[in-house]
Amino acid sequence: MPGRLRITFVLPTLDLSGGVRVISMLARELDAMGHDVLVVAGPPVRPPMRDRLRAAFKGDRHRWWSDPGKHHFTDLDIQINRLDSARPVRDADLPEADAVIATWWETAEAVAELDDSRGSKCYYAQHHEIHMQGQPHARVNATYRLPLHLFACSGWVREQIEPIAGRTVPVVGYGMDRDVFDAPPRDKQARPTVGFMYSDVAFKGTEITLAAIREARASIPDLRVRAFGSHPERPHLPRPVGCDHEIAPSQRRIAEIYAACDAWLVGSHAEGYGLPMLEAMACRTPLISTRTGGATDLIRDGENGFIVPVGDANTMADRIRSISTIDRAAWRAMSDAAHATVAPLSWRAAAESFLAQVAAARAAAPIGGRA
Repeated sequence: MPGRLRITFVLPTLDLSGGVRVISMLARELDAMGHDVLVVAGPPVRPPMRDRLRAAFKGDRHRWWSDPGKHHFTDLDIQINRLDSARPVRDADLPEADAVIATWWETAEAVAELDDSRGSKCYYAQHHEIHMQGQPHARVNATYRLPLHLFACSGWVREQIEPIAGRTVPVVGYGMDRDVFDAPPRDKQARPTVGFMYSDVAFKGTEITLAAIREARASIPDLRVRAFGSHPERPHLPRPVGCDHEIAPSQRRIAEIYAACDAWLVGSHAEGYGLPMLEAMACRTPLISTRTGGATDLIRDGENGFIVPVGDANTMADRIRSISTIDRAAWRAMSDAAHATVAPLSWRAAAESFLAQVAAARAAAPIGGRA
């Protein structure tokens, strides 16, 4: 383990998104390992007036933003500096450090401009962000060629950005809280049950998951559906009839939801990693996922879950039928295989892998000042 390091993370904002949660867990582990961790983040996202008025008159179903007072660092003892406006981070916003970590394409642009005294400059790519609505493709792709030590969260992200970067991109995968996300061996549910994370973010592909559920119910009419998400149902993405939908449940409650399902569905068109994949498998729930994000690293098709083509609701429905109708012994074998696949993964292991990349950045030739 290296000596005590000063590590600064730069985030665009703090919220309840999966990317922020990952950084919060890495920060927690690095702090527990004795390192000095600082998080510098932009202010809460302020939605346009028209959106606020729509939510006020039509209800929370039309509210896409989270409470600015709620984010994944709320209960952690990690030092946080919030910027006074939505602007790029500057040298004056952060102290000298051993490493400074960009976590989003705009923060990568800003970190590349910092003085070298702010630390070895790294870029932890948690998505190929051209897949996120409204992002400028040319600028996003240009960040992978900046003079930053670049590493990715999954093999899928590496596949996307390595040809653009023109260099080898290491992977630092995710972990999970094993004290929270775990479950004892179990049998299938008495009633066939699937679950998914409800989201109106376009690349999450919720419409594919919903279409697959509708098709599967044609032959499994008693199929039970469970879901959770950070916001209420949206009018354009109506939940399946009878779906149990919990809004912003606790982490322990999320683990209970996973463990009450025979399969966890992921219909994403693109996904940096997809933390629920890892967590569901830890709770002995096989995945049925499109080929994106962590699925490419985690799923062995037909053994611990199923991979389906992106955008293919029909094949996802077929896999729902398969996993709902296999016998108890076959399902139990798949469930146990899912659990065994992710058993070695923890936030401590992820933090150690992260530190290896920080060490590589510090050992590399100096970047040479501002980009």
